[in-house]
Amino acid sequence: MQIIRFTYANTEIESSVQIMLFFKMMGVYVQERFYDLDITLKNRIGEFLFDEEEPLDLNRGKYDMDLFLAVDKEQEEMFGRYEQSEKTLLLLSGEVGNKVGRDGINKKKVLLYNRDELLFSLIQGMLENDIISKNTAEEFRNLARFFVDNKMADLLISTKCFFIPGEAPIYNGYYEKYRKAAQKLFDLWNEQQCHWGDERYMHLQFAALNIAYEGNAYCRRNQGSLLYSTEGLIRVCEILLGNEQIRFDIGNSLNLLLGNIYDNLTQSDKAYNYYLTACNEYNAYAYYKKACVLIDGGTDYCSSEKYLKRCLRIYPEYIRAWYALGLCYSHRANWEKAQLAWGYLRLVLQPRKREHVLNAMETEHLFLSSLFNGKIKQEKLMDFRGALYDYEYAKEVYDEISDTQFYRKVGMLEEENNSIMHMKKALFISSIYNKMLECYLQMGDIEHANEISRKLLW
Repeated sequence: MQIIRFTYANTEIESSVQIMLFFKMMGVYVQERFYDLDITLKNRIGEFLFDEEEPLDLNRGKYDMDLFLAVDKEQEEMFGRYEQSEKTLLLLSGEVGNKVGRDGINKKKVLLYNRDELLFSLIQGMLENDIISKNTAEEFRNLARFFVDNKMADLLISTKCFFIPGEAPIYNGYYEKYRKAAQKLFDLWNEQQCHWGDERYMHLQFAALNIAYEGNAYCRRNQGSLLYSTEGLIRVCEILLGNEQIRFDIGNSLNLLLGNIYDNLTQSDKAYNYYLTACNEYNAYAYYKKACVLIDGGTDYCSSEKYLKRCLRIYPEYIRAWYALGLCYSHRANWEKAQLAWGYLRLVLQPRKREHVLNAMETEHLFLSSLFNGKIKQEKLMDFRGALYDYEYAKEVYDEISDTQFYRKVGMLEEENNSIMHMKKALFISSIYNKMLECYLQMGDIEHANEISRKLLW
């Protein structure tokens, strides 16, 4: 299994996160699509991203599964508007399943689930609909049991939030969780009498490598010693890529993993070629990473723009790519397009902000893009009122940090307070107040300048 197209509501958190992280962990690419991207916004984005390249084949029939998730009647009605195929499955919340009709779809393709059994219900439905074999289903079940029992979604999400390196007890706790998780996968691999490069358990092998990499990346981000040899991870990836069947099934994921290993753990100059190898008509992430390598090099912003626009044509809701595209235009002093790119980021995230389900990365990108937009208007365009609007929006985003329901919706109440504390430390609200103060002084508005000054003193 190589690629799944996954359609769900932009603001749905509880189930979509589990599905996304589970399949990503074992090397299956998930191409996201949302029910609720406003058609007018979608058309505007399409016009903004238009270029003379040959159109991408985004509606191809090469998906191994076309998965839909519906948690209420409205979402089920949205599902009914989409074309269906023999590879289409509908995951329907058990709380809603008995209350609504499902005309027009084979009942076998409707999978009722409750949250605790979500992944297992999905795997069983994949098996019954001949999307995976019995052997693959058994491999997926073992990985799902590992994923659930070890709370891997919690670990992967919490260690990618803001983190203060000086907090040794927290760091040590996550370090140990990664060590134990990776070891359990290696133990499971040994129990199956598996050898590196064995076609039988390619997803298990990828998962073991992937979690070992994630543990190493966490250590590197926080200046700690690595859990595993980077050279060993690279060597095993190369062994897997040496098998033609594995390369066909999960080659793109392995090349992306190798790119990430080189990019984040060792020689970043080697990452580009692996990202390049993974680029195809569905892999938005590969185009994004390829562009980031060029942006970090600070030399080729034209190519970076090209790759980011291609990424966004595949996945128009990719907020990291919108953020990077704004930076790309900003480096080229194209202030108008930088503002437009960051403006689309804001529009894409507006439903999640309205429903109070922004995660840490989304909050960071929304806050910083609003700050940068304000600076462009203030410092380059002398539009002080426009700048104040953006600074006020950044302040709203900062206030949203305490209101987000993201962590509790995915069952991470313990991590919620840590995330709020870290985010507030990392995003300096004083920087917004200072820029607002400058604007009011430049406008000669002493009353509002004094009001902002008092907030800075608090």
